[in-house]
Formats: sequence, structure tokens, C-alpha cells
Amino acid sequence: MKSSTRIEKTKSDCALWDLRVNYHPEPALCIDQHSEERINYELTPDGALLRANSLETHRLTLAAKPDAGSLVRSELRLQHVALGEEEEPQQLEQPTLQAAIDSLLEWYRVFDLEADVDSVISELKGQTVSKWI
Repeated sequence: MKSSTRIEKTKSDCALWDLRVNYHPEPALCIDQHSEERINYELTPDGALLRANSLETHRLTLAAKPDAGSLVRSELRLQHVALGEEEEPQQLEQPTLQAAIDSLLEWYRVFDLEADVDSVISELKGQTVSKWI
């Protein structure tokens, strides 16, 4: 607790996070996982919630090569409308659904990363998101 109107809650390496990680029997090829969530609550003097900001971070790395992996951050902000600080989310304005999808695909990039950890890379080679859309 920071004060009577500000509270911070931190969770780290929670066993209940289901990140769909497939574990490998060979220890060097296993995935190391570090997860953390930090939530800051702002309350009125009588205890009503005004604002909640959550930052969730998940880092997955290869045990044998810690610099190979991924980092995912998610931020969630809830705010009482009485605060009057509303931010309108930026809208994607396109005439059709297909035009909206095409505009998003302009940001899509293919990165060539190969790691034949479980001998199935040949089955996955050449697949991209645009193939499935």
C-alpha cells in the first residue's frame, strides 16, 4: 500500500498463468519463463475505485541461449468516467472490411527465424499469416 488512496499489487511467476508453453524433455532446449503483473489502484477517500492501471509482462527464453526468446507486454487502463479524462481510441477508418485488413497487412513483416528444436520446422516452413486470411 502506498497511501490510503493508492494501492499497488504485484504478482510474479504465478503458477496459474496458462501461457501454452510446450516443455521439452532436454533441459537445454526448455523454455525459461518469467511473468509479472503490476496493478496500481487509485481510490477516492471513501474507497471507491477511480482508476486501475495494469502492466503485465511475460518473458520466454531458451534455457541454453537466454538472448533468444520473446517479451510480451500488455497494458490495461480502467478509469471512472467521472474523471472526465476520456481519450477516444483511434479508429481505423476504411470503407470496407477488406480495405481495413489490407491496411493492417501493410504493417505485417515476415522474419526468417529457424530453430529445428523438435524436428518439425520443415512442416512449418513457408507459412505466413497472409496465407490464412
